[in-house]
Amino acid sequence: MKLHTKIIIGLLSGAGVGIVANAFATGAAWVAWIGIPADRAAEKVQWVGNNVAGPVGQIFLRMLLMTIVPLVFASLTLGVAGLGDIRKIGRVGGRTIAYFLVSTAISATIGLILVNLVRPGVG
Repeated sequence: MKLHTKIIIGLLSGAGVGIVANAFATGAAWVAWIGIPADRAAEKVQWVGNNVAGPVGQIFLRMLLMTIVPLVFASLTLGVAGLGDIRKIGRVGGRTIAYFLVSTAISATIGLILVNLVRPGVG
C-alpha cells in the first residue's frame, strides 16, 4: 500500500474515532440508543482522554520540538557559515528579519480576523 493511501486512511479513521469519542463524551442521543449508559460512557472517554491521550500527545509534541529546534538552529548556522562574506550576511540578515516581521504581521492579522468571524468557544 502506498504511503499517501496509508496517510488518508489514518486521517479518516482518526476523524471517525474522534467523532465517536465526542458523541460518547457528550452523551449524544444515539449512544443511549445502542444501549450504553450515557454517564458511564462519558466517564470512560474522559478518563482515556485525560490519562492516555493527553500524556501521549504531550510526549509526542515534546519529542517533535526536541528534533525541530536543533535542526533549525543547525540549518541557520550552516547557512550563515556558508555565506562567508560578512557583507552578504548583513544583507541576507536584513531581508530575513524583514520577511519574518511581515509574515508575522500577516499571520497575526489573519488569525485575529478569523477569531472575530468564527468566534470559537462561543455557544
